[in-house]
Amino acid sequence: MTKILIAVPHAGVALPESVATQFCAHVDAPFLLAQSDAFTDQIYGLAGVPTHVFGWSRFVCDPNRFPDQVGAGGVVPRQDFDRRALYPHGGTPDDDEVERRLAAFYHPYHDRLAERLLAEGVRLFIDGHSMAQTAPPRSPDAGKARPDVILGNCGGPVGARGGEKVITCPPEFLWAARGALLEAFAACAAPAVPGSLEPRRSVDLNTTFSGGYGVQRHGVRHPRRFGLQVELNQGLWCCPSTFAVYPGRIAWIGEVLQRWCGALDRLFV
Repeated sequence: MTKILIAVPHAGVALPESVATQFCAHVDAPFLLAQSDAFTDQIYGLAGVPTHVFGWSRFVCDPNRFPDQVGAGGVVPRQDFDRRALYPHGGTPDDDEVERRLAAFYHPYHDRLAERLLAEGVRLFIDGHSMAQTAPPRSPDAGKARPDVILGNCGGPVGARGGEKVITCPPEFLWAARGALLEAFAACAAPAVPGSLEPRRSVDLNTTFSGGYGVQRHGVRHPRRFGLQVELNQGLWCCPSTFAVYPGRIAWIGEVLQRWCGALDRLFV
């Protein structure tokens, strides 16, 4: 039995009826897909590895933000990643609406996740994300090309504690996870797709994304549980402008992750 559970907080592209009419007209299905961690519910949906998926768009409320985080990219974001307003002038959600969304969508997601982690005896919590091939304007690395993968334990460049955050796994485990992922990439050849991002097997540690609220909350609350945040480059499986899926690439990255999780499980034997 696996010792891993993967949360997928940003795959959702749906808006509840109670919320949908509050947004600007451009917030439609193609827009929500482009602003999501596109197709990560499929990519992290591995055989024998349980997942915990947030079913709503991150613009309803963002499970990877602290509940009191406000502003353009807060727990109820006011702007998209290109810094466009999500709401008409004068229609930004007030404090009451923010609290209503937290009660209806945010807290149930995290409460149920915490229950599952304990009940299922999870030893490794993975918060599974994806990132744009080129960083968008609202990102700290705006305009830069990104590696294939970033693994985060809320630490510094070598995985040790690098600031106020508590690290979610020991540096040695982070490096072992990186090595196992590189081996999984080497063992699984990516389908050749003209115009796609070719895998470079570049796996960075704690760069740009070292770990958000999800892995901080659920990766350090239990003495026998480790936490990892994973950011996969979307350009490996879909076109960054149209979000058309490259043939065979979702199955391929899933094979890489399946092999990787098997290696991670063996680290807990």
